[in-house]
Amino acid sequence: MINIFVDVAKIPQVMDKYLGLTWGFSMLVLPFIFVSSLVYELHKAAEGQRPDYRKVIWTTILVVFSNFIYRLWVIKIILLCEDLGKAILNYQNWAALINILSQKQEEVGLLNLYNVSMLDILYSISLTVGIVIEDIFNIVRYLFLCCLYIIGPVVLVCSIYPSLRQVFKRWCLFLLQVSFWVVIFRIFQSVLLSFNSVEMMQNVNVSIVFVFSIVLIFSCLLTPYFTAKIFEENNISVFITTVLSGMNLVAKKFVTAKVIPLSSGEKTSVFSAAKNVVVSTTSFVGKTIYKITSPKIKEKIEQQEEKRIR
Repeated sequence: MINIFVDVAKIPQVMDKYLGLTWGFSMLVLPFIFVSSLVYELHKAAEGQRPDYRKVIWTTILVVFSNFIYRLWVIKIILLCEDLGKAILNYQNWAALINILSQKQEEVGLLNLYNVSMLDILYSISLTVGIVIEDIFNIVRYLFLCCLYIIGPVVLVCSIYPSLRQVFKRWCLFLLQVSFWVVIFRIFQSVLLSFNSVEMMQNVNVSIVFVFSIVLIFSCLLTPYFTAKIFEENNISVFITTVLSGMNLVAKKFVTAKVIPLSSGEKTSVFSAAKNVVVSTTSFVGKTIYKITSPKIKEKIEQQEEKRIR
């Protein structure tokens, strides 16, 4: 069942007392890591390499800002995945399916009191695991997210030092993977529901229910594997490169588009036309404000109005 024992939305309320310790510790060690990073750049300069002090300074500013809004952006990542999972799965149908499995388990338990066989034992175990597998999945995911949430500020501050940035990248990837587990698992559940499982499970034999339980268990166990494959560094790099290339292509098409005719009959680009509109509008607004606020122009306007009235 969904969030019976745990609720990831309440991680900040539960873990903030521990987060305060790690956050305070991270802010205490931040000056030392900053100085160590500058020393590292000085060492590079002494060896004839080109130091990058600007990158250290801007990284430190970004880390301090991210640390101050840490609770906000981490919980937003987690809740975004939760909302995606809720949008994918029809929970009412899934709850009805779990109830049917529970009824099947009770029937098997009554039969086993009088006739116990190895097949019945396996069937009962698979049903039990299939019913509670989602609760186990949610608990494990919750514990991982709690640990990542607590150590996040320290890892974030360590990213200032060049040699430790890989640790921060790994932390970010693991946070995305664990948060996204729920989306992949909901996809598996939706696929199982797409076979009209609720109606099918009401009148099926033991073997079908057994197979369904095994598929559900393996779906849960394979969720971390598929999520890790999706969020591999190479796949993320390819995705980011593709998105940036697409945005660059759209921007170039937008800038070089020749679709706006001028009064002279010539054509200009959309970017140039938009720029001219913005510049002319700004100039007009500025002149209007200047005319309204300037004392000399006010006097001239008032004199002209007095003459017109006379």
